[in-house]
Amino acid sequence: MKKQLILLFLCFCTLSVAAQEICHKGIHYTILSDTTVELTRADTLYVGGVSVPDFVDGEGTKYKVVSVADNAFYRCMRTNYVMLPPTVKRIGDYAFAECKQLGAIAIPDHLTYIGKSAFANCLSLRSITLPSNLAYLGSYAFEGCAALRSIAIPASLKEVPSGAFFACKALTSVRVSRGVEGILSEAFRDCSLLGEIVLPVGLRTIGMSAFHNCESLRNPIIPPTVTSIGAEALCGTPWLEEQPDGLVYVNNVLYYYKGAMSPDTQLTLRDGTISIAAKAFCGRDSLVSIYIPEGVKDVGNQAFESCTSLRNIVLPKSLVNIGHVAFWGCVSLESISLPLGLKSIGWKAFENCQSLDSIQLPMGLEAIEKEAFKGCKSLTKITIPESVTDIPDGAFDDCISMTSVVFPDNLRSVGKFAFRNCSSLEVITLPAKVESLYEGAFAGCSRLSRVYCLGADPAYLGVGQKPFGKSVRTIYVPRTSVRFYKQSWSAYAVIIKSEKSQD
Repeated sequence: MKKQLILLFLCFCTLSVAAQEICHKGIHYTILSDTTVELTRADTLYVGGVSVPDFVDGEGTKYKVVSVADNAFYRCMRTNYVMLPPTVKRIGDYAFAECKQLGAIAIPDHLTYIGKSAFANCLSLRSITLPSNLAYLGSYAFEGCAALRSIAIPASLKEVPSGAFFACKALTSVRVSRGVEGILSEAFRDCSLLGEIVLPVGLRTIGMSAFHNCESLRNPIIPPTVTSIGAEALCGTPWLEEQPDGLVYVNNVLYYYKGAMSPDTQLTLRDGTISIAAKAFCGRDSLVSIYIPEGVKDVGNQAFESCTSLRNIVLPKSLVNIGHVAFWGCVSLESISLPLGLKSIGWKAFENCQSLDSIQLPMGLEAIEKEAFKGCKSLTKITIPESVTDIPDGAFDDCISMTSVVFPDNLRSVGKFAFRNCSSLEVITLPAKVESLYEGAFAGCSRLSRVYCLGADPAYLGVGQKPFGKSVRTIYVPRTSVRFYKQSWSAYAVIIKSEKSQD
């Protein structure tokens, strides 16, 4: 009897699942609600054109077709035309990817979403009209559409996503509507026939390799509203090849230093410069000094990476952001004055600046990212400003000369390996508001013997996590909190003492 009930239950489940799917002319739909369905899959051998109906019937009920699912027509090699009904508002990831014979598709006016790689490697797709209501276009949506000749980006999109038209080899005409604010990394990379593009006023960002290897791009019209240009954005274009050696500007953005640089080069950027693009001086080991004028707000990612002879740099008061890896490996840089208006220091920004012995973090600084000062072996002391509440992973890892750290009263957390191998550090005081200490935060601090915790409540350490190394002899905590600390920090129970019993 029990076996029969189980069989009946399994049959009921199978019927219930089957009832959720409708098959119409070789195309499968999944019921989403009482009134709607999603086109889920088509036979990979589907030949010729496909006209998707706006409604399909299922057991006497009419269902509206509202979306095309992820992978729905993936690798339907012999499908050459698709007409979608006006009821469809979403096309999922990889929905038509690898449909190598797909020459045309009718996109409904009310479509708002096209997923990532939705039409990737549709080698025969010659044209497509993006609807004016499109709110989202996924990365690499039209990558490798080698027959696509023109595209208009509607104002409803705030950005052209990464790799959206990567390697569209036949693309010659691009119209970007006003309202688009960013062209992200590799958006038009390897579009070898793209000869001219007019970018709209209001555009702010051009991402890394956005037009890399656009071998016909001779005269890009870039508006003065662009303030950020990514690494190699215009690399491999005739436009760059035709620029004279020396400082290359795109309007008021210092884009690149072109050509050979003589030994012991000293540079002054022109007045009116608003930002320094990513990789602008990357690897220029002859650069010893640079003056950056007032008005510059951003030093881009890797801007001065591995400038091994750079000893002197003046940063303007206007500077707001120092990008990722901006000064990585500037081994001759001994000191740098950070302006009061600086808000963020990027990932690995000063890593391996081995001669940097002093730096003052400004009071308005809001964010220090991971490993920002890792390997600054000459840095002796640091005061974290009150505006910084979290010290990220590896921020001061391997700063072997550091003898003093002053934490802000508002500090909430110290990340993994934040001060690992700071082997000259002997004592630290953790403020009362610290909530979390992560794995190895002070590991390898071989001289660190005393830790003062001002908080009445022990910071969270995590299961099995040990923020301190074996050199710590005593952890002093508030007298009324000794028991709580010993319970919470059981790995350190024997060295936890009342602050009143200091040696």
